[in-house]
Amino acid sequence: RSKAMRLLLLSLPVTGTLRLLEAFFGFTPQEASSSLQNYMVYFTTLVDVEFDSKTQKPIYATSQDLMLLSKQCFLSSLKLVVALCIFAPMSYTPFETGVLAHSTNHTFADIWSWMHILNNFVAATILSFSLEFGSNNINLLIEITTGIKTKQMVNNPMFASTSVSDFWGSRWNNLIHVALKRGVYKPVRKYCNKRSIAAAATFLASGILHEYCWGLLFYVHDNEKDYESGFCSNCVYPHYGKNVIFFGWNGVLIVFEYLLSQFYFVRKIRTKLPNIIITAMVLITALPIGHLFTGDWVAAGYYEQIQMA
Repeated sequence: RSKAMRLLLLSLPVTGTLRLLEAFFGFTPQEASSSLQNYMVYFTTLVDVEFDSKTQKPIYATSQDLMLLSKQCFLSSLKLVVALCIFAPMSYTPFETGVLAHSTNHTFADIWSWMHILNNFVAATILSFSLEFGSNNINLLIEITTGIKTKQMVNNPMFASTSVSDFWGSRWNNLIHVALKRGVYKPVRKYCNKRSIAAAATFLASGILHEYCWGLLFYVHDNEKDYESGFCSNCVYPHYGKNVIFFGWNGVLIVFEYLLSQFYFVRKIRTKLPNIIITAMVLITALPIGHLFTGDWVAAGYYEQIQMA
């Protein structure tokens, strides 16, 4: 019944499926394809491992690498614990909006309410911290047991992103980003040669992938249902389609960002504004509808389960 455990168990088949797609279309990294050993390492690890571009062999973690990763594990756990302690008494929705976060009843005024936006920010930040904490510890476990250096999966997306593409492409769940890039983006661009279409297709695929994950994460077993009504009053029944809308919108944002970046004055403005303002501008493009992605996590008690763990 643990959503955190279900999420962990989903990671391997999801990444495995995307890696099979990249292999089918011929976009497996050259280093991974250079030997049978590298191929097996690449396809059997839950995270991305680092290869030496010259020797075509896996890079092995040094004692300094392990110390640095251990420090990252400590800091990510500290951030997560502090955030949970602060917002747990508020049920992770510090501001009363009058509309349930996981519902689909939000009006235009509701989604632009500053209280709604801040609630979404809190939910997304804690989710980011939990992904960072989990991925760092998995990376550390793999580096200790195999000796192979791994790649960072989450890199402070909520406080350091400089663009929408930077948020999704370099900071939020890099494992899935890279897998989608090789398994969806590159094959689509190969056949249509349109960057915008490939980007839109990738975000659409991401939305569909998350809908599938939602079906398993929030699956209600018969044992949880009331015998007479056949309904679970304490369970969350998500409205499917929300993830497609959320990730589809972010795909549109990526296309707009690419088009706007062609203008000199836009590039100039980005160099003049403080980083914190740029990050805030990036987040505000998605936070009004962020509940489509984070609302079910809050309603289903995902953060409470992390807290108890």
